[in-house]
Amino acid sequence: MIEESIPHLERLGCDVKTVRPAPLRYPFEKKDDSDYHLGRGVPAIVDSTDFEVGFAFSKRSARDILEDARPHIVECHEPAIPFAAHTLISANPKIDENRRLVPFAAVQHAGMPDGGVERITEFVREILTRAKRVKFNKFFLPVGFTPGWVQTLRDGFSSWSAVTEDTRDFWYKYNPQDYSIIPNGFEVRDFTPDGEIFEEWKTDGKRTVLVVARHDKRKGLDDLLLAHKENVKADYNVKLKLTGRGDMTEALEELVRREDIPDVEFLGSLSKPDLTKAYRTADVVVAPSVGGEGFNRTIVEGRMSGVLVVCTNIAGQKRAIGDELKGLMAEPKNPGSLAEKIRNVLDLPEEYAKELREQSRRSATQDFGWETVSLKRVAHYDQILSRHGQVPEWEGATKTFLSRIPIAGDIFVSDRPKKYQRRS
Repeated sequence: MIEESIPHLERLGCDVKTVRPAPLRYPFEKKDDSDYHLGRGVPAIVDSTDFEVGFAFSKRSARDILEDARPHIVECHEPAIPFAAHTLISANPKIDENRRLVPFAAVQHAGMPDGGVERITEFVREILTRAKRVKFNKFFLPVGFTPGWVQTLRDGFSSWSAVTEDTRDFWYKYNPQDYSIIPNGFEVRDFTPDGEIFEEWKTDGKRTVLVVARHDKRKGLDDLLLAHKENVKADYNVKLKLTGRGDMTEALEELVRREDIPDVEFLGSLSKPDLTKAYRTADVVVAPSVGGEGFNRTIVEGRMSGVLVVCTNIAGQKRAIGDELKGLMAEPKNPGSLAEKIRNVLDLPEEYAKELREQSRRSATQDFGWETVSLKRVAHYDQILSRHGQVPEWEGATKTFLSRIPIAGDIFVSDRPKKYQRRS
C-alpha cells in the first residue's frame, strides 16, 4: 500500500523516501526498493496474522538517516509495533526542551478483536509505559531516566490518523488522541469491471461465490463453507471458490470432506492478473471475517471490480462496504445469516443488481481511489506543518554527537556495520 501511494504523492509535489527494517538474515546487498534500512525485521504472528516487527536500537543510525534525507515530515505506519518509530523519534533533533525539529505523523491501520489479544495489548502497554532506561551524557555519566517507550511515542508524534473509524476507536482506548480518518488507497486501474474473465467458470451455468482471504481463523471461512452447504441444499445453483492459503487450509479441506460440501474449489494463491479476473468473473464476493480487521481490502477491490459484496458486520468492514451495500452485512460467526445474505444477492432482479453494482463501484472509486486519498494525505501534511509552525531547517542541526553505553540489543541487531544505502 505504501509503495502504491508514492507515485501519487510525487505527482502532488512530495519527495518520498522510505525506511524499512532489513531482513534478519541480511546479506550485504539490499533486497527491496526502500531508500534506507534501519534495524532488523523479525517475523511475528498475532491473531493468526503474519507481520514483521522492526527491531531498531541504533539511535546513531536513525540520526544518520534523518540527516541524509532531511525530511519535512516523518510518517510512521503502525507505530505501536516496536521499535523503529521510537528510535527515529529519539534521533529527531531538538529545537528546544519541548520541541523537536521534524514533526512525526502516526498512521494506524490494524484493529484487534476483543478478548485475549486485547488483554495482551494492555499488558504490553503497561510494561512499556514503566520501562525506562538510564540516560547518559557524552561523557557516559548518568543524567536521569528516559521518558519510557510509550511516553516517547505519545510526545513524539505531532498527528495521529487511522484508516477507519473502527480502527480509531480501538486505539483511542489505549492512546486518546485527535485522530484524522484517512482511508487506504487503491489503484483504480487495477480493479475494474472491464477486462478478461475466466470463461471456463461460466460453462456449467452455476453462479460463482468468491472469497479472497488468507486461511486464518479470524477470516470465518468455516462459516462460509457451512453457509454454502445450506444454499446448495436450498437448490441454489452455486459454486464456491476460495483463493489463498494459510494455517487453516488443511482444516478447511477436511471440513469440506467431512460435511460432504459440494462445488467447492480451493484455488490457492493467485497472481494479481488472475485475481482481477476472478473478481470480474464472480457473481458474489464474500468477506466472512469474525474480527481483527483494520480495513478489509477485499471488499473494496470487489466493489471496484463491479461485483456485489456480502460481508460480516464487524469493525474494519463497515467503512469498506459503503452505504449502498450495508444491507448485505451478515451477523459474524453465523453461517445461516451469511447464507441468507448471499441468497439475497442471487435473488436480485438483474436490472436492479446492475444498477446497484454500478452505484457501489462508482462510490468505491470516489472514496478509495488514490486520486482522492492522496489529496487527503497531502492536505493532512499541510495541516501538520502549519501546526508545527515552521518548515524544518536542517542547516545547523546536523552532525550532532550521539552516544550511549551499548546494551545487549545493540550486539544482536545493530545495523551499524551495514550502512544504509539509498535507492538508485
